[in-house]
Amino acid sequence: MSTNLCKDTCDCGFLFNLKDFVDKPVEFRQKSDYAPQMGVKLVCLDCGMVYFGWIRRSHTFWEGVKECFDKDIISYPYISGNSNTKNTNKGKFAKRIGDDIYELGCYQIDLSYYETFNDEGEGIEVEEPRGLIEEDHELTRWYH
Repeated sequence: MSTNLCKDTCDCGFLFNLKDFVDKPVEFRQKSDYAPQMGVKLVCLDCGMVYFGWIRRSHTFWEGVKECFDKDIISYPYISGNSNTKNTNKGKFAKRIGDDIYELGCYQIDLSYYETFNDEGEGIEVEEPRGLIEEDHELTRWYH
């Protein structure tokens, strides 16, 4: 059991985007002693399934192979043997200005079922979803 579904689409195929997060009340979910996850309740406009959605952000994507971001093949110099693979993100997450390459970073929308805050559930509305928190957690708060 995982806290996320590793996807940004509903079971019916509806794709959630950044606009779906706008004007929604923020909720915090927590599993065990891990840091709270900030997100919102997302309801599929096509089938009515209910999810807890959040956004992960990364400053980098290419990690040492950014010279390959706009190439057909990525060559991983730190892997022995067959270190070449097809670039499925060609041209994304970076830009080339002259001879320099600048990473743009990336973000990822992720979902869990609303009622359970994990990858198992029915996607239904509930009054007290699992893992909902409203207080600080001293073990995981940086400044306090």
